Amino acid sequence: MLIRRNTEGNHKFSIEIASYFNIYDMQGLLLDKNNNFTAAIEAFEMPANHNETRLRDAAFGTEEQLYIRACFAAAVGVPFYVLLHEENSDKIILYEVEADTSTQQCVCKNIFSLKEPDFIQWWHSKKQTYQTKPYRKQFQNRIQKSYFDALLESNGLKWGGNIDGYFTSVTEPDRHVWGIIEKRFTRKQGNSILNYDPAVYFKSGGGDYYTWKPLFLLKDKLSLDYE
Repeated sequence: MLIRRNTEGNHKFSIEIASYFNIYDMQGLLLDKNNNFTAAIEAFEMPANHNETRLRDAAFGTEEQLYIRACFAAAVGVPFYVLLHEENSDKIILYEVEADTSTQQCVCKNIFSLKEPDFIQWWHSKKQTYQTKPYRKQFQNRIQKSYFDALLESNGLKWGGNIDGYFTSVTEPDRHVWGIIEKRFTRKQGNSILNYDPAVYFKSGGGDYYTWKPLFLLKDKLSLDYE
């Protein structure tokens, strides 16, 4: 069984909504120091001596799940990498995956492996933005057993931003992206929720400004409208 690197936790309501409306996510979308998107990333951990014949099925369950993520990366204009680490290994295998719209399946353009020091250099070349907001306790608890997060943080780096959700067409071969979603979870009730407005942070430059900024960059990249 492969373990997907996932920071979002298990929110039953969110999972049911995503399933019903065919909402997909991307666990990593990296930016360079000039705020240009550089790579889309999914990462998996594999137990030692695990026999796997079809990574795409074990990782995402279906070809479609992998294909839609590859289409998303293509729409953003960046390569899509699936990272795989086997337990007790000091190497990470990187699969560069592309969507073939003529067959609506994926092809593996390139496969290569990097030892941990080389992977750190590779990651730094792809992600050059800095984590400005400290991790919440719940988030720290979720990633404490993550090989990838432990490796990055031990070298002074962070995983980076993810895309909580996006809608795509179901009839177009390139699965055109219709919209993007940022999830917000809270235990609060009442007016504090009704009055929450992300635009406030774009006026002050505080709060969740750096959470929302990449989404606006992505909106422009995908030529999406918003209200």
